[in-house]
Amino acid sequence: TGPLAAFRKDKPTLIPLATFVGAQRELFNYGLDLTRIIHVHPEAMGMSAEAVRDNIGNLMQLGLNPVKVINSNPRILAHSTDGIRDRMEALRALGLDPVRIINSFPGAVNRSPEKIGRRVGQLRRYRQVLGWQGNVEELIEYCPMVLSSDSKRLSVLARVAALLPKQLSQALVKDVARGVINP
Repeated sequence: TGPLAAFRKDKPTLIPLATFVGAQRELFNYGLDLTRIIHVHPEAMGMSAEAVRDNIGNLMQLGLNPVKVINSNPRILAHSTDGIRDRMEALRALGLDPVRIINSFPGAVNRSPEKIGRRVGQLRRYRQVLGWQGNVEELIEYCPMVLSSDSKRLSVLARVAALLPKQLSQALVKDVARGVINP
């Protein structure tokens, strides 16, 4: 009935100190970057230590490296295990290795299966038009960040690669995909 009760009523994001400290200790014990996690995904402060353990265990069961994946993409803590599994199945349906892709590019989990499917289709069309030797799946698994490249960037890449000899164009595609070159 005092000011603290009124504040708690208006600010339901307050969490018990023991919950906050327990979750932070659990994250720290796994070697996770607490500062980055809280900065990128502040909702993680409200997780219980048990929820942290469950999330990490679930990521391990899916074959993912939880420390690398969470440190790179703290928002993965907001995804349900079923949601992550669905994203992995969507990648598998496209002929891709989801474990390899997500471990290399954890942000792939944040992309909708439809968006990833469109990007793979776009890369397949470019491959066909340009006559790339390797297949698109190998390119994506070699450098999954190509899934995050915007359409305009990929279009520029395709046009430039079309003007070059095939070996050079393949090297260019891989360098752009890895971010070595930014058209």
